Amino acid sequence: MKRRWCIVLLVILITVVCAAGVAGFLWQRSGQRQTATGSTTSEQSFAPAVPDRKEAMALISGTMKSFAQGLMKNDFTDFYKTFSSMWKKQTTPEAVAKAFEGFVPFARDVQQSVTSGDPFINAKPALGAKDVLTLQGYYRIAATKMMFSLQYLYEDSSWKLLGMNLEVK
Repeated sequence: MKRRWCIVLLVILITVVCAAGVAGFLWQRSGQRQTATGSTTSEQSFAPAVPDRKEAMALISGTMKSFAQGLMKNDFTDFYKTFSSMWKKQTTPEAVAKAFEGFVPFARDVQQSVTSGDPFINAKPALGAKDVLTLQGYYRIAATKMMFSLQYLYEDSSWKLLGMNLEVK
């Protein structure tokens, strides 16, 4: 029972940290975009395409495998490299390690779960405000589910991680 409460508290902490990062990002951008020449415009010049199911699965798998490797090594430096430039401005690899330290004891379970099968996607991939892509679903971990909501921003011709919410149920 104590372990479950620790996980719940950790999930709440992670959710708050990630939500604050996304909220800060959205506030900071405040409807403006920077063009390739460096000028700022409030018009959107490029709307990335929503990934199809195969691309979404690849994004989720890549993100979660990188996260699981960070857990296994207890070092999130490589995982941090997958972050969008906006999220990198708001956090450090050390802060990420601190936010996910409660998951470290379950690193093997998470690693096994994300490498042994495809994730289950709960909602159709969608672009929201400011072209933030959200992918939601879960992985099975023993008799539980590790629910995820991953937010991405299209930068440098690829999707970069902007936020991550995890919950074990």
